[in-house]
Order: sequence, then structure tokens, then C-alpha cells
Amino acid sequence: MDSDLRDLDLYGMLGIKQSATEKVMKTAYRKKALRCPPDKNPDNPNAAQLFLRLSKILTILTDTAARLDYDKSVNLLQNCSKKDVIRWKKNGIYNKANLTSLFSKYGELSFVVVLENAVAFVMYEYKTAAVSDFKLN
Repeated sequence: MDSDLRDLDLYGMLGIKQSATEKVMKTAYRKKALRCPPDKNPDNPNAAQLFLRLSKILTILTDTAARLDYDKSVNLLQNCSKKDVIRWKKNGIYNKANLTSLFSKYGELSFVVVLENAVAFVMYEYKTAAVSDFKLN
């Protein structure tokens, strides 16, 4: 999977549920793609990137093996506890690299996933790692 898609909610980008059929995915893709063709949106510098991203998302979700791999990671994220969820007010402030750097000083990380809506999931390899350095004096 492309690194620019690895940390996105692919189903959310298309506005569909994880249980969606291929037909539903393709319909949702077409509706979204019709809103952002680069040739129809010359004033939007992100239109081409969004259009390409939607195409890549459809490719992943309609490929059985790629979709299974993605679904495994999504299911893992859904099993995270609340203390593994980080939220902030503005998009674009944090990315996977700086969150990994920030939180890895507290213990070995299993993964860090950053979603587009200013939310990240951080999972430590060991439960005690996350709390060991947060003791008050």
C-alpha cells in the first residue's frame, strides 16, 4: 500500500462501511471522483492529488488480498483502548514521524496511525511502557 494511504481511513474517504460490497464501493468512488476531477477544478491545487488518491483507494479496496490486509489493520485499530487515541485541534500539525518520535521515548511502539481528521492511534508493544514514565513526583 502506498505510504500516503497507509494511515488513512479508506472506507471513510469513500463514505462507506467496511462491510460494503464492491458495487457499493465503485458507486461511492464515482460520486466522489465526479466532485474533484482536476480538469474541472483548475482553482483547486489539491484536486489532482485527491482524484489520484480516490483511484488508489478503489484499487486497494477492490483487490481481495489488499483489502484483507487493510481490514486486518483497521480491526486492530478498533480494538485500541481510549488511552491509545490522540486528538488535536488542527489537521496537519502532527504526522506519523513526529508522533512516533514523541511517543517512542515512553516505550516500544507497535504502531502509530494518523487519520486525516486530527486523530491518531498509538499502540505500545507493552502496556506498562506507556505508563512507566507518567508518574507524578
